[in-house]
Amino acid sequence: MTWFLSYLKQLLIKCRTHTVENRRFLKTLVICFRRRFLVKIFDKIFYGLREVSIFQIIRRYFPKITKGYGFVERWVLGNLIFSIVFVMLSSSTEIEWWEVFLLSYAGIRVFEVVVYQLNVLLFDKYRKEKSGGKYFLGGYERLVICAMLNYAEILFWFALYYRNFSCSFNAKNIGLNTFSGSLYFSLVTMSTLGYGDISPKDDIAMFLCFAQTLIGIFLALLILGRFISLLPRPKAIGKKDEESNA
Repeated sequence: MTWFLSYLKQLLIKCRTHTVENRRFLKTLVICFRRRFLVKIFDKIFYGLREVSIFQIIRRYFPKITKGYGFVERWVLGNLIFSIVFVMLSSSTEIEWWEVFLLSYAGIRVFEVVVYQLNVLLFDKYRKEKSGGKYFLGGYERLVICAMLNYAEILFWFALYYRNFSCSFNAKNIGLNTFSGSLYFSLVTMSTLGYGDISPKDDIAMFLCFAQTLIGIFLALLILGRFISLLPRPKAIGKKDEESNA
């Protein structure tokens, strides 16, 4: 807060005379304070959320096994396989005790993926530069592939929810308590297509659709932005090339 106190002293001195320059100074001060304040607040929030995730807890207690990018890739791919298997196994019309565990883990994983992607997108570089280090990416190709795997994993986790809460939806000629039916509705919701053949009829169902739609839009924009960064930039034809072609 020392920077804010120094600015405040300058503000008190300059505010003795009401000029256009002083008003601009005050406006700049307010904007600067808001930007730093918001970044610092959200940085601390998402840093704390990352530290309480299952992924980070495993890395904290098993540093030798989880060192490097290899563990991250195995973790992402393994959870995708788990989500597919769990959707296939969960076929009971009544939620049993082991399905409660799966649904709880599914919610934790969805939350973990969103927090991880937001940290990579907004705060990891900021934290590294703030500590005086240099920020390096493991490769845009790897980031795109991991984001696509996260997208597919969330698709199956929500399919698990739809299959277990099928009674909370109005379905027309589609069995939502099946692997194909739940996966179909999850894909339609996450891609924001919305055919209208399945609709929520209570608060739980509306919350699931609302959450998946927001997460789907965020991940789709994230993957699209990173994919565009991989495309080669076309080089403009120079005058010499035009003359030689002529």
